[in-house]
Amino acid sequence: MGCEITDHSTGRRIGAVTGWQEYGGPPLLEVENERGQEILIPFAKSICVKIDPAARRIEVDLPEGLVDLNDPGQGAP
Repeated sequence: MGCEITDHSTGRRIGAVTGWQEYGGPPLLEVENERGQEILIPFAKSICVKIDPAARRIEVDLPEGLVDLNDPGQGAP
């Protein structure tokens, strides 16, 4: 909780972890973006490519469209 989530390739801040959910598959990180909206990110090795607990930072390589799936307004003008 509280870890900053950033895009691995661009360094862009995505949000901060506020919680997690477990449903039998990989846990889902609940991430609050800068607009206060929740994004669910799978806590999987293929997505969370660099985890630094001491710095409270997780770098992610998100599949294309994941943020838009969670936040339909993200791409709107």
